[in-house]
Amino acid sequence: MKSMTGFGRGEAAVNGYQISVDISSVNRKQLDIRLSPPKEAIFLDAVVRSVVPGFLARGSVNVQMKLNFSSTFNGVKFNDDTIAAYMKHLQELNDSLNLTNTVSLSDILQLPGAVDELEPTVDVDEVSKAAEEALEMALKNLVESRSNEGLHLKEDLTGRCQYMADALVKLNSASKASEGQLKEKILTRINDAGLELELNDDRLYQEVVFYADRSDITEELVRLDGHVKSFEQMLEKTDPAGREMDFLMQEMNREVNTTASKSSDSEILRLVVSMKAEIERCREQVQNVE
Repeated sequence: MKSMTGFGRGEAAVNGYQISVDISSVNRKQLDIRLSPPKEAIFLDAVVRSVVPGFLARGSVNVQMKLNFSSTFNGVKFNDDTIAAYMKHLQELNDSLNLTNTVSLSDILQLPGAVDELEPTVDVDEVSKAAEEALEMALKNLVESRSNEGLHLKEDLTGRCQYMADALVKLNSASKASEGQLKEKILTRINDAGLELELNDDRLYQEVVFYADRSDITEELVRLDGHVKSFEQMLEKTDPAGREMDFLMQEMNREVNTTASKSSDSEILRLVVSMKAEIERCREQVQNVE
């Protein structure tokens, strides 16, 4: 089991290109990739979207990439003709105006057109290779981070699953006890109403059957037992199971609500409320399972 929350980092260098990748992820129903590529390498978007699904099934994934060039990269171009023209013109001004001020080369380089900034030349294949290597390293670290978080989720959910299994045992016992008390409750109500009926009266029998059928929660308890066992199995899966777990929590909640609506026994209702609260806690945790 893996969480959808985690962080990973990776770096790689290929032929003068250095790339660093930071990846973070949080929970989301689908796989949503958000990328901040270097401005010189927008084409890396395709690389990221082809590699990430091989490592992650769900989650909101934020990928940040930085591209650095080797120190030998010449990022500027000196326009010699323009600089020479500036120098010649300044010298002519000095001579014609009898000026003694001198202008340094650094001052001239600040003038328009003296120096041009060059856009770095990017080799698509080389940069893509470096990016893929750094990306895979970051993703492996992210998966490890999500797996570690998943262990904590599994531990918590296993305890809650056991709690629900124990509650089901108590619900079954309470249900059987409730069935035995049903006839006594009906007889008590008849006596309180001042009615005279024999114990073997058909009307009494029909009434008992009617109320027993309305309050029978056997079907719901059987389904709940099956859901709890399915949940136990999902906790041991290595493949992504978050969606299945989320659906299962909805089904369990539905069965618990039906159980509550069909029973008036105080012990059953107490157990149902407790189990419903535990299902809600599980549902919140399951939202972060991949």
